[in-house]
Amino acid sequence: MQPKTVLRIPEYTPGAIGVAAIGYRSLITVGARWFQYQEKQLLLKALHAAPPPAAPHVTQLTGPPKLRFREGSPLGLIEAPQLGLSTIVLEGTDSDVLRRAAGHVEGTAFPWGRGNSAIAGRRDTCFRPPRNIHPKDEIVVTTPRGRFRYQVDWTKIADPHQTEVLRRGSRQALTLIPCYPFHYIGHAPKRFIVHAVRLAG
Repeated sequence: MQPKTVLRIPEYTPGAIGVAAIGYRSLITVGARWFQYQEKQLLLKALHAAPPPAAPHVTQLTGPPKLRFREGSPLGLIEAPQLGLSTIVLEGTDSDVLRRAAGHVEGTAFPWGRGNSAIAGRRDTCFRPPRNIHPKDEIVVTTPRGRFRYQVDWTKIADPHQTEVLRRGSRQALTLIPCYPFHYIGHAPKRFIVHAVRLAG
């Protein structure tokens, strides 16, 4: 190798690292989109095969969730068409789950149960659309146990340790937890909390 070539290696290194990082990020994004497509097709098949679910009256919903799902099991689909949000929800919030989809926070209510159902997601994959959410916007969660509509009543920015947003509460509610700031590079220091209440019918 010529001395001049050796001297020029440091000039190319940052660019090579940048290209590699972009390539890796693109690979993750493509993989997540393919997973989303497959899981949505499976969910649609399950919904068509299942009998019509009973209307989710409060009298039919009981106590804390007794069912337990394996980490990574699909629970349903969360959508907000006005925001361009449409993503599969898996059980759990480990890194493998959040790399592919939104994750149901273990220990919180399931969407078909009573209480506060919390769903987390990464701002750089499936949970970027909530940055444009506003009070009165509608969110729909579709599961094999029924389709549930929610209306946003407030949003706020919180620290990761502020776990009071996960409290069960007395109402049937949905809490979305994307990382914040949305355009932050690296491990985001905050969370953008979206709280919504279930609509009747």
